[in-house]
Amino acid sequence: MKIGFNTGRTDIIPFMEKIKVFLELGCNAIEFSMMSFEQEEKLNEYWDQIPWDRFSYCSVHALTHELIYKNDDKTKDFLTRLQDKHNKYDFDLVVIHPNLVEDWDVFSNYNLPFAFENMDHNQNFARDVKDMKEVFSNVDAKMVMDVNHCFTNDPTMQLANDFYVAFGQRIQEIHLSGYEKFHEPLYLTKQPQIIHAIPDKNIPIIIESTQKSLDDIVNEYKYVMQILKID
Repeated sequence: MKIGFNTGRTDIIPFMEKIKVFLELGCNAIEFSMMSFEQEEKLNEYWDQIPWDRFSYCSVHALTHELIYKNDDKTKDFLTRLQDKHNKYDFDLVVIHPNLVEDWDVFSNYNLPFAFENMDHNQNFARDVKDMKEVFSNVDAKMVMDVNHCFTNDPTMQLANDFYVAFGQRIQEIHLSGYEKFHEPLYLTKQPQIIHAIPDKNIPIIIESTQKSLDDIVNEYKYVMQILKID
């Protein structure tokens, strides 16, 4: 099993300190957050300090605000910086929110392992199978299935199964977190049904719940692993 955390959900904790805790817990996957320009800038301090050989799976979550992906200089500059990082560190995946895409053609200019994520109930696109089929009619890429987002649209979690039936070969990564209002820790929300909805534990799992302390990280990892081992 490949499992780990998204670095951006733990911004309150010093970067290298949380990397150390991830590894001590046994995490072998990681997602580096560039969900804002501020996070991208902070990451620039640490790229060469990251023990890359300790992780068997590494992805990057690209901007989720401050940018609409289209054929303009702002988009091209960001994707070019991502390409440069990928050329050096060889990410397994680059995650994009499809509701932020205005021009799909811009992605064809880069040799990046793009994947597009299903959206939550607050968005007006990419929430269901029909929408994601439209995404993949515009771009041949992988998919990230966010089971928190599935839950916000369908608390029965049938939607997660529907996504897997429709896009099983595309799904390259799972995003996992609890849900009350946003991305709360599962060890607090006690929503094992969200974890149970993961269709294939061979798909890398990235825990996206928000963590306010090192204890939160430890408790969340232990809870998630306990439920995964029951399945």
